[in-house]
Amino acid sequence: MRPVLKQVGWQRTPEGVEIVLDPRESVELGDSDGAVAGLLELLARGGRTLTELAEALRSTHPMVSDDEVAAAVEALDGLHLLEDETRTGGMDDDDRLRHFSNLAFLRTFSDLDRSAEEMVARLRESHVLLLGVGGLGSNVLQNLCGLGVGHLTLVDADVVEPRNFARQFVYRASDIGRPKVERAAEWVREFDPSIRVDVRQQLLTSTAEIAEILAWARPDAVSAGVDTPNEVDDWVNEACVRAGVPYCRGGMYVSEAIVRSVEPGRSACRACWRDMPDDEDALSRDRISALHRSGVPRINRGAGPVASLLGSLVAFELTRFLTGFREPVYAGGTGVIDLAGDCGQVIVRLERNPDCVVCGEHALPNRIPASGRRPVSPLSTPRR
Repeated sequence: MRPVLKQVGWQRTPEGVEIVLDPRESVELGDSDGAVAGLLELLARGGRTLTELAEALRSTHPMVSDDEVAAAVEALDGLHLLEDETRTGGMDDDDRLRHFSNLAFLRTFSDLDRSAEEMVARLRESHVLLLGVGGLGSNVLQNLCGLGVGHLTLVDADVVEPRNFARQFVYRASDIGRPKVERAAEWVREFDPSIRVDVRQQLLTSTAEIAEILAWARPDAVSAGVDTPNEVDDWVNEACVRAGVPYCRGGMYVSEAIVRSVEPGRSACRACWRDMPDDEDALSRDRISALHRSGVPRINRGAGPVASLLGSLVAFELTRFLTGFREPVYAGGTGVIDLAGDCGQVIVRLERNPDCVVCGEHALPNRIPASGRRPVSPLSTPRR
């Protein structure tokens, strides 16, 4: 291991050293004798092992021990200020250019155990199943392709219609009447020929049918973007939970957008919501929702900006599942976005119900995803 300091701003202060990686906050470290500043200067140059760092630092601070340097490096790594040079430099120039922004973003969250390049490589190795490539799914698709997810499977029964053009930007006027999965797959191949894309033009009609698709596709994660029939969300939830595959869902209720995700075996699932406490607020909301559904036809109000927003949030959540750069935000909960106001977001979380009929301890088989590996997530990946 050869730790190197990321591109951060830092300066000496009367009390020690102030370091800024993210403009939202700074970190202040005590440094009465200047040893920390000396270590930062050495780390910025890179090229040294822990032992070599200690030896170099002792040229100006002879009392510093190997253990103290190791402890300081561990503390800096805990602040996500370091990378390991031995884990970088493996990408060729073309890939580095292609993923320039992805690398720059993920480097904010890299550490000595995991480089930005390794997280991009994980995305390239990943397989996402998109159930639906309409308003939500087509926007998720574009984001996943930009991230470089290496394998996509698209399932949708619909054909392109004029009403799709307000929010589904992979389709063109000349595509009217064509199956969405065919045109969406063409878009992917035109955008990035290195991405493998499989398609199934299929209507979803049951839990068993979705379970069969999961067994056939063997994905690492699922984007759930099918709106009808009303039971489809329950089918997706049960099939994904029993297969051990995480999924993320986005949707809209008049002036609220929602995002939810489930990490099987770790988070609450959709079925857990059925056993929420009967508090007054929950009952009032359920009553209002039921009244609305009884008197108003179901209309898709997801205009372009809403579909783009939801597609980005779903793709971002899937990125968390696939790379583990941070824990999933919505797992076991629902993010509610106020579209009529300032687009602020409130996340309502639920504890997993051990007696849940879908994910409860007696209902959930001890399975791993059909791909043969669990998603990489800080919830399940201990640091060395």
